[in-house]
Amino acid sequence: MHETVNVLDRREDWIERRRTHVGELRKRSAEAANKLTRLYSAIEDGLVGQGAEGLKDRIRELEAIKVEAKADADRAEAAIEKLGPMITPESIERMATAAREGLRDADGKYRRAHVRSVAQRVEVLSTVEIKIMGGRTELLRTMAASAGEHSVLVEVRSSKPKWRAGYDSNC
Repeated sequence: MHETVNVLDRREDWIERRRTHVGELRKRSAEAANKLTRLYSAIEDGLVGQGAEGLKDRIRELEAIKVEAKADADRAEAAIEKLGPMITPESIERMATAAREGLRDADGKYRRAHVRSVAQRVEVLSTVEIKIMGGRTELLRTMAASAGEHSVLVEVRSSKPKWRAGYDSNC
């Protein structure tokens, strides 16, 4: 459960950093909009001539900043919403339970395909204990794909022999 807490803490930290970033982007967009409003007001009040050098460039620049910051904030927010609820302590526990149950088949042998679907390395520690190690990304992807409701084996990695022209041992 200790590793579960670490994964969840890291996920929460990531989400918090992303929310801070979204806030900064929204602030940047609002500041650009305010500058545009003040610039348009200055033009309307006659404080700045419409033919002022660089005015059109500045307006285009502020418009681009406003639009890009808003679009970036929307994308970042969508990423947070998409990834936020996927990983919970309950889903991690369901995945761990499904993985434990799926490790052995009816006759007590290990299911290699099942272990390979989530593991990069397996160490046999004793007759009753094994240690499965894998990349965090691969483990989280597998867990998210199954949503902890089905068997963890959504897709089992396999290798298919590639046909190659050349020496044929059957000839």
